[in-house]
Formats: sequence, C-alpha cells, structure tokens
Amino acid sequence: MPSGAPGGGGGMGPGACEVTYADFVGVTVNGKVRGDLYAVHSTGVPTDELVKTAQAFLDCLSPQEKRSAR
Repeated sequence: MPSGAPGGGGGMGPGACEVTYADFVGVTVNGKVRGDLYAVHSTGVPTDELVKTAQAFLDCLSPQEKRSAR
C-alpha cells in the first residue's frame, strides 16, 4: 500500500509535512508497469487546508460511508 494511502505508514495526515513517493512505481493493467505516464513531483502548493478539510469530511461519515469514499 502506498505510504500516502489511508492507513499507510506516512502520507499527509494531521501534522504531516511531506509526501513520500519512494514506493510509487507507476500504473499497470497487465502486471507490466508503465512508469512514463505521469511524473510525480512537488508543485510547491501547500496542501494543509485541503488535508484538514478532507479529514473533517471523513470524520462526519459512518464507517460504511468512509469505506465508499476512500
């Protein structure tokens, strides 16, 4: 599971200050990674408010709704 995913070892939860992409390998539909589709890079845009808003949204959901939203 990528470090930025819910329940992952890292990501952008409350208090986080950096996203780690070391475990991102690319996109695949047949087991062969297509790493040239999208570049993962920092844009320099702060995401603190976005993360807080997303967390507040998830906090208002039932466990079943959270599973669907994620």
